[in-house]
Amino acid sequence: MSDTFRFQNVHPPGDADPVDDHVSTNGTSMSKKIINVKADGTIQMIYDDRLRGLLDHGKTHITRVSHVDPSEELSKHAVAWLKQHRGIELLPGDKAGVDWWADLLPSSGGVLGPFHARQEALNAEVAWINQNLLQESLWNL
Repeated sequence: MSDTFRFQNVHPPGDADPVDDHVSTNGTSMSKKIINVKADGTIQMIYDDRLRGLLDHGKTHITRVSHVDPSEELSKHAVAWLKQHRGIELLPGDKAGVDWWADLLPSSGGVLGPFHARQEALNAEVAWINQNLLQESLWNL
């Protein structure tokens, strides 16, 4: 594996917003992920195994900023947030259907959902992170 990385679709500040773009991986649609390069050379991104090589070049710090969970696995904080801010009360043991949620509370966001499919929740999670946590940069790659 080469240590050379080639980036395409570079988005300088002010260019078209890549948040709404989607790519297909093995037939599954997913939100495009941004690699944020700050003026001091710091790189921020949503972890992706395909970019693992970037972690070998300098100091690395990984922080969880969100969770995607089905209703029955949502944290107590997410359940309380939904009740307080959206008026949604999730009852323990409710088997009416499986809904998926993007819990962005660890990064001072809210809880997105419900989504019928897990991939929809993952797409919403990536779009929110791109828009709210990765937009302030020298270059979005």
